[in-house]
Amino acid sequence: MKLTILISSLCILSTNVHAQLLLKSSDGKNDMVAIPISKGYINDREKIFSETEKNQIRDLMIKFRFDSNTISILTVAEIDPFENIQALAVAYANGWELGWGNKNGVLFVFSKSKQKSTVQIGEALAKKISTDQLNYLDRLMIQQFVQNNYAQGVINALSELNQILIQTNKH
Repeated sequence: MKLTILISSLCILSTNVHAQLLLKSSDGKNDMVAIPISKGYINDREKIFSETEKNQIRDLMIKFRFDSNTISILTVAEIDPFENIQALAVAYANGWELGWGNKNGVLFVFSKSKQKSTVQIGEALAKKISTDQLNYLDRLMIQQFVQNNYAQGVINALSELNQILIQTNKH
């Protein structure tokens, strides 16, 4: 059963804040899905990166941070209950309110176990970054992922994103 996002809201569950998403399944029933709280720049739920790699990626993300762009990375072992990795990315970006106020968020999402990846951007960046550029970022990651170089794939995509943002900020 696949689910579609209808609305989102924040709720407090025990001591953690989770985003609660109301989802509508293909059979017309509604379900709530908890989006775990973001742990900062890197949310390695699939445990792909070493601590050294996380630090290297985090340092690069801090270095490349432009104006109010909010960048985050999410790895996941499972895509369910979402229809695809793009729907999962939208749910997490909305649940985390990534780049919320200025809509300048960027979320890199991939699953090693499912061999899927995507890049989700906020509305403001969608006016500056083309679909072709987003697809290129995804291909840069995949080129390294197939060689089990996950950190390098992310580093390459972040470096290219930096170049794209430099160019768009010049215009």
